[in-house]
Order: sequence, then structure tokens, then C-alpha cells
Amino acid sequence: MSLVVKIVSTPQGEAPEWVRQAWVGLRVPCLEDAPVSMPAVSAVKGPGTVLGQVFSLLRGKTERKRGYLVSARDVVGLLSLHNEAAAKWWLDNVPNVTDPRQLFLFEANCCQPVDARV
Repeated sequence: MSLVVKIVSTPQGEAPEWVRQAWVGLRVPCLEDAPVSMPAVSAVKGPGTVLGQVFSLLRGKTERKRGYLVSARDVVGLLSLHNEAAAKWWLDNVPNVTDPRQLFLFEANCCQPVDARV
């Protein structure tokens, strides 16, 4: 069974605050069973492709973050059930969130692991 975390506080990021606040209360499935520490780029202002993200890494344009990895496409789908306007903002402004290879990293300090059966 995959780890599930509940977003308990507004995540950091470059999306408008109302969009970031919409994540609070959502339970999201993680791709790993624990937080990871890795180089990250902005989902909003960063490169729009996986190849662009690799170039950002090679050029030192990343910032090391610690958090929970999730499928961007899956969590924006979950967000649409919680706050349709916030999900639409992601789809309109960051269209690569529908790419199945695209990941979001929710920083560990805004998440709380929960029992997935609850």
C-alpha cells in the first residue's frame, strides 16, 4: 500500500495563494514510502518539459527540497474534486501537469502521513 499524506498547511510555491491554499485538507497518494530529498524546479516558472528540467539540473538552476513526491496529473485530478477553480488554474497555467511523467513535490513540513484506509 502506498503512503498517503494529508496537506495540512499551505504549500510554498509560485502559484497564487488561493490556489496553493486549495491543497489544504487534501489526501494525496505518494510515489515513495517516505519523504525524499532532491533537486527541484518551480512547477509554475520552471521548464515546461522533462528535458528542460534535466537542463536546469545540469546548469545548477535547481533548489534542493525535502518532501513527498506525487504524480502531478493524479493530484490535480484529486484537486478538481475539492476545488475545481484551483485545478483549472493549474491546467490553464501549467499545461504540462497532464504529462504522466510530471511530478510535484509537497514539502514535508506541510504534510502529515495518514492511514490510507481512513
